[in-house]
Amino acid sequence: MLSCDKLALVEELVQQAVANSGKPTYDFGKGGANPAWTWLEHHGRPTNKVGIPFGLNNGKLTEIWVGNEDLVAYSFGVYYHFGNEIGLTLLKQVSIPAANRTKTFAVGDIGDISVPKDCQIATRVMTVTTSPKNIGAHLTIRGTN
Repeated sequence: MLSCDKLALVEELVQQAVANSGKPTYDFGKGGANPAWTWLEHHGRPTNKVGIPFGLNNGKLTEIWVGNEDLVAYSFGVYYHFGNEIGLTLLKQVSIPAANRTKTFAVGDIGDISVPKDCQIATRVMTVTTSPKNIGAHLTIRGTN
C-alpha cells in the first residue's frame, strides 16, 4: 500500500507528464551564413520539403526562440505546410534586433496563433541586414490529444 506522500508524488508526476505531452517542442538549425529566404533544417532535411509533423488538436504556437552566432538584425518566419512545399503558409514573422544573439518571443509578443492538425512545421530566415551565422530556433506549440 502506498503512503499518502508517495501517492501525492505519483499524482504529481502523472500531472506533469500529461501537461507536457500536450506541448511538443520543435528544433531547427542551419550552419554557416544564412542569407534571406534560407530554410532551416531538422536532422539535415530542409523543413520546406519535410517539416516536423504536428498532430495535435487545437494547436497554438506559444513560444519562438531564435539564436545565431553574430550580432546581426534579421527577421525569422514560422510556416506550416502539408509536405513537399505544398501549401506553405506563414504563421508568424518576428524580428531579431542586432543587439541580441538570442531572442525569445512568448504569447504576449506573438499573439494568438493557431496551428492546424496534421501539418508540418517549417522555419526560414526572412530578411537580413547581414546573414545570421549558425542559426538555431526552438518552437513550442500546445495542443490537445
